[in-house]
Amino acid sequence: MGASDLTVKAEPSGTRQLRLTVDVPEERVQQAMRKVARRLARERHIAGFRKGKAPYAIIVQRYGEEAIREMAAEELVDPVYREVIESEGLGPYGATSLEDMELNPLRFVYEVPLMPSVELGDYRALRIKPPKVKVTRKEVQEVLEALREEHAILEPAGDRPAKKGDRVRFSVVGRRENGEVFIDDDEAELLLDPDEAFPYPGFQRELVGMEEGDERTFQLDAPSGKVEFTVRLVELFDRFVPNIDDDLARTVGHFNSLKELEEDIRAYLREQNEAEAQRTYVDKIVDALLKGARIEYPQVALDDEIDDLMEDLEEHVQKELHISLEDYIKLTKKSEEELRAELRPRAEENLRRALLLAEVAVAEGIRVTDEEVESYLQSIDLGEGEEGEKRRRQIKNDKEVMDVIRSKLFGDKVTRRLVAIARGEAAQEKGEEVDDEAEQDGV
Repeated sequence: MGASDLTVKAEPSGTRQLRLTVDVPEERVQQAMRKVARRLARERHIAGFRKGKAPYAIIVQRYGEEAIREMAAEELVDPVYREVIESEGLGPYGATSLEDMELNPLRFVYEVPLMPSVELGDYRALRIKPPKVKVTRKEVQEVLEALREEHAILEPAGDRPAKKGDRVRFSVVGRRENGEVFIDDDEAELLLDPDEAFPYPGFQRELVGMEEGDERTFQLDAPSGKVEFTVRLVELFDRFVPNIDDDLARTVGHFNSLKELEEDIRAYLREQNEAEAQRTYVDKIVDALLKGARIEYPQVALDDEIDDLMEDLEEHVQKELHISLEDYIKLTKKSEEELRAELRPRAEENLRRALLLAEVAVAEGIRVTDEEVESYLQSIDLGEGEEGEKRRRQIKNDKEVMDVIRSKLFGDKVTRRLVAIARGEAAQEKGEEVDDEAEQDGV
């Protein structure tokens, strides 16, 4: 017997969500019950019978018809579901849940999340003017100031208290309220700024006024509660900042003059600004496409995206705050449900963008070939000769790394196609390659 002997009622139960009510004929239930009885006869000791030889009536008498029927129903849940999915031509997204089950007559009620649906609209008609990129004198000056600070000359400050602008070297031990050590550094160093909140608000303020050899213990408020620091000031330096001139250019690198340094900075900033402009341009394109698209997805897809954001948050608080997600939730005085609700808008945006880009890739016939992956691997500087080839083989054998590489190449191709479409430079037929020159133009 197959799905043809099942009675199926399908009705929407939400966005991209389907409720399947499936009635299983009694003849099929009886066959399953006899199968269960044979298994029980083989596995259990039935007084007066050798294993596997107890008749059906004895098994039913021993365990009860209701129990046999329930075990048969449990064995039918999955195969019945698979048959219905195949016969109805459904494409489920993720796991299906069994919402209800009636034993006599046997009826299953499944909740089936369907694959997301994306209608792009007339995406090829989209046109957005690309941004113009420029580098201002102010930007160049800011880099010069940073280089000036970076190449400041340090000289021992002598016997005086530490003040704002000094370079200080110190040892530090940080403990939580329970005595646990979370920082132990004998060679810490920073540019003293009492208004700076690094590594904790108020930390640098406590160092002001200390002299070389001084030791100070103090407490501060942190997200995880009170923390205590013991700091010993090891060295104190005056800082002398050089002038912005030809000497600074020669100190920074192989530049003969300040003019050469400024030209190099300008070229660097142009590259950075172009990359940022490209990211902003692509965001505008995607936002415009989202407005013209119709995107639907089941709740479970959004739940999965929120789960990913929760994992990202957990990793962040462990790394930056040195606390667990559970402790972070307690500190924020929010429930996990409230936190998930706050993450929902970002999760919705992430999901809609991902679904849109995936559908564009399908519509445009975009894929990443093995040749493109190999070309990318060859372009990576992994060393010369056999050592370099060894590293490439290691990468090829690492499925997780290869998936990341394919995902990157895929994302790059989709982005280039979107830019070409928005600039009116894409090939007119779907599946055609975008003109190489248009792809390489960037913004």
